[in-house]
Amino acid sequence: MHAMNVYAYYNDPDSTMHRHGSHSSEARAVVMDLNRRVESLVSRLRDAVVIVIADYGHRDVWNVSVGDIPGLTKIDSDASPML
Repeated sequence: MHAMNVYAYYNDPDSTMHRHGSHSSEARAVVMDLNRRVESLVSRLRDAVVIVIADYGHRDVWNVSVGDIPGLTKIDSDASPML
């Protein structure tokens, strides 16, 4: 048998964390389910290497619009441009 590389992308827990927060019960359930699925897959493979990676971590933050910050979007036409 020839060597084979497989790349797979799964949009969770990322999308659930964006919707419900990184510490939500929904995010925890998705992580636990994904962990069970990976364990099941690995247990059925022979002579294989499985690497699971994540693109970045999550932090719960408040959304702020720059339009909501007074004076931030005001343009001073007399000011010299920043170089």
